[in-house]
Amino acid sequence: MPGKGYSTVGMKPVITNRLQEATDKSYPGMFLPSTLIIIMNEIKKGYYSVDTHNIKLDLSGRYNTITIRSDVKDWLEENHEKFGKEYEEKYGVKCFTKFVSYFIVNMLESKNRVQ
Repeated sequence: MPGKGYSTVGMKPVITNRLQEATDKSYPGMFLPSTLIIIMNEIKKGYYSVDTHNIKLDLSGRYNTITIRSDVKDWLEENHEKFGKEYEEKYGVKCFTKFVSYFIVNMLESKNRVQ
């Protein structure tokens, strides 16, 4: 899959900061995109699932872009198709980028719960 290429996704500062904290805690020395690959693979292998948590994110600030592997972007898009309505009802998010923000935080919260 890594040979498929790369894609970019926009992230608000609060998401980038949370992802950096998780990287520093669980995968010291890794880059943020590598953390997303590892977490995606852990979820795909069934080590834990992404549950929705009672979170409210401050999505203010300018978007930063992060370059990720295309298979990670495809996986995020699959989850958007699968859980988009649920996230819209629970968090009021309608666009893909805001879905990704909440999905990533829910991934991190779910990972923290099982550790």
